[in-house]
Amino acid sequence: MLPDLRTYPCDDVASRVERALTTRFDASTQARERRSLGFRTDRSSWVRIEIRDLARFDGQGWGIECASILRGVAMPQWHQGLSWLDHGRQVMWRTDETTYIADRPIKPGRILTTRPELPESWWATFHSSLDALGRYTTTRVAVSQAGVTETICQVFSDVDTTVEEWTAAHADLAWANLTAPNCYFLDWEDWGTAPRGWDTASPTTS
Repeated sequence: MLPDLRTYPCDDVASRVERALTTRFDASTQARERRSLGFRTDRSSWVRIEIRDLARFDGQGWGIECASILRGVAMPQWHQGLSWLDHGRQVMWRTDETTYIADRPIKPGRILTTRPELPESWWATFHSSLDALGRYTTTRVAVSQAGVTETICQVFSDVDTTVEEWTAAHADLAWANLTAPNCYFLDWEDWGTAPRGWDTASPTTS
């Protein structure tokens, strides 16, 4: 089981990334999630460090790096990345440096308790970004037919679950991964093909 980076000591990992990217982290900006760490750097970029189980190496590549080909999508610009095998912990680490987005997530923790006051310009960017994303093709898989079938058949056992239309999707479009007052899409590690409409049917639209 992977360690929870919200409490797991990994200063050695952060120091290694600082040296490799020839930058310094602003410790006051540290953001800790279950599987990642984030810091603003002394060159006003953002560095995200992710931990992965070795079993997750499936040939899909790293999300934000692969997403750098996308145009017309409001997202951080990817600058560089590196990864390495941690033999002691038996995990893989990956770090990516992107532009720093000053706008904050609409709701850290994903669950909204109040209606966000978002201008029409925000929604225009949101919809145009989804339209642009949907026009791309990719070999990455975010949601599989097998996964769709398994989920539906847990409740409805006698239905045809065949998905006939697939498009590129962010696939983790929660309020924690969208910023305001300007609309940016964050956290691209899981993007790939999904049933058409997957993102628009996410909790973001409810």
